[in-house]
Amino acid sequence: GACRPIDDKRGTIEFRRKVAGVLAKRAAQTAYARAGGK
Repeated sequence: GACRPIDDKRGTIEFRRKVAGVLAKRAAQTAYARAGGK
């Protein structure tokens, strides 16, 4: 929370990387499905 801004910033970066990875994975799966994959 607001008590630990430094930890929050570091956590936010990790969170963004994690979310970006998940979104990229979903996007890849969606593209694969649209291309005719299972």
